[in-house]
Amino acid sequence: MKEVIYKNVFPVGYYTKEENKMWFVKRLRADIMKAVELWDQKYKTAYQIEMANDFSEMLPKMKAKFEKFAELHWKTENRRTEYVQIELAKWIAERTKAISTNSGYYGITFFDIDLEPWSNGIHGSCILSVNNLSDEKLLACWEDIKDNEYFMAADGWQFENGTGRPQIKLHLPKELQKKFKDEEQDLSDAIANFYKGCTYFGD
Repeated sequence: MKEVIYKNVFPVGYYTKEENKMWFVKRLRADIMKAVELWDQKYKTAYQIEMANDFSEMLPKMKAKFEKFAELHWKTENRRTEYVQIELAKWIAERTKAISTNSGYYGITFFDIDLEPWSNGIHGSCILSVNNLSDEKLLACWEDIKDNEYFMAADGWQFENGTGRPQIKLHLPKELQKKFKDEEQDLSDAIANFYKGCTYFGD
């Protein structure tokens, strides 16, 4: 299920104008970073708590595991204790490093702004990497969408994530929103019809 992270509004047609393209760049960059920040505030914090709870739960289990191994391999208590202390310290160091660096957490790394619902594909200029929001990249996106009928009619956008790819969706008048949805459905139906009856999809 898609979750709306962040919304923003703007005057209809404002960002389609040549003289406002740099304002588009600044607004889009700021809004992408805001959406990423809001997502992380919600999900990175939850992930950190989960990792900390997992650490607390696993610590006694790992200690017991090392003690069992030591009992099978060494006769003296000193040697067993030494092994347990060394291995437990190594495990704690690895786990605390993973917690401090959020290892395993995957936040949002890109957003798609796909304004061609009739096409089963997206232009590379409309896949916006969070790590590459340069003026050049965002201007290429603007050049790609400035004359798009949906972008020209939009009065805002919203940033979504959840199932599938992270998306920037436009806020459109009702009739255009319906047209957009209908074109998406037509494409979906065409793909389904193409594959209807297929039983082998390759290795």
